Amino acid sequence: MREERLDGYTMASLMKIGSVDVQVAFGEVVGNACEQNDGKMCEDRTKILKAMQLALVRLRRLLLEKGVDKGLLWELETYGILIDKKDFCFYSMHQVDDYFLVNEFDNFTIPDNCGNLRELSHIIQAMLSFKNRVLHLHQRVESLLKSRRRQSARRVTEDFVRPSPRKPNKRR
Repeated sequence: MREERLDGYTMASLMKIGSVDVQVAFGEVVGNACEQNDGKMCEDRTKILKAMQLALVRLRRLLLEKGVDKGLLWELETYGILIDKKDFCFYSMHQVDDYFLVNEFDNFTIPDNCGNLRELSHIIQAMLSFKNRVLHLHQRVESLLKSRRRQSARRVTEDFVRPSPRKPNKRR
């Protein structure tokens, strides 16, 4: 797992599957801390949700190409963070049948005075929760790929090994 700046996004977390980089989490900062721009915030949220959807489709397709059973892909998610001034929103997306479901699983506001410092523990918990979700996805993908390898190794059984017919004994 690594993070880097991709065109159009403030942050993106990449996971390597085989030799292919797959984006699994996106982050976007709206404007700046002083300016209220609801239109830009809605545009950026839409951009993140589209990126999460495309990444989820790509991740599922790549795992299917690698031979992972389609029934095991229901646990896969992609993630997004939208930062608007001091407000942070964390999103997850997964696919059920042909529907993409989005969940805002956490949010917080950065405190602007010392009276709100008690919120820091919630902020730390939210950040760690986001990190743990992304790490869990990485472990899940690795597990799916390993189970696929074990299944393909188990497919060779004795049923496929047939002895050649015996040659009749030649008498002279």
